[in-house]
Amino acid sequence: MLRRMYVLAWLAMLCTHPSGAEGQTSSASVSSEPCGKACQQQRLDALFRAMDAADTFRRPKPSDSTECTAYDGREFPIALIDVCAKLKYVRTLAIGTETRFACPSSTDQLVGLSPERIRSAWGQPDYESTEKWGDQSSPLRQWTYFIGSPKPNTKGGGFPELSLHFNGTSRIVSVTCALSK
Repeated sequence: MLRRMYVLAWLAMLCTHPSGAEGQTSSASVSSEPCGKACQQQRLDALFRAMDAADTFRRPKPSDSTECTAYDGREFPIALIDVCAKLKYVRTLAIGTETRFACPSSTDQLVGLSPERIRSAWGQPDYESTEKWGDQSSPLRQWTYFIGSPKPNTKGGGFPELSLHFNGTSRIVSVTCALSK
């Protein structure tokens, strides 16, 4: 959102800034024609569409794991495979596509797994962070996977965010999942 406001301000300055080439004649008649409000709005809309398309490439790619196939409309009882299938499906959709997924019913199966096992099945996390936890002696790593997609220009997401918490032994010590806000 902040980036879009910056781009808007930059474009406004660019469109209103007088050019030193105004007095010169140019063979390109397109660049010398003035652009009205409708024209400027079309240019901004095109710019935003391009920015949204660029955001699609920032999302992690679906994993190449053979442990799970793409989501086919059914739930799997094993959380690792269920999330893997849903992530493969979600990461192939356009941003803003509604999925209506819920958090896995049991995430206890994920506790004790290694980060390498998760990354090989699910691919790169959508968000990573490190923070001090508990006694402050060892950092706690957190990986978050978005089992859905935010809708552009809306508040809240309404899709599950599954967070894995790793301790110093590089094993999952806890899992949280909730709808994004």
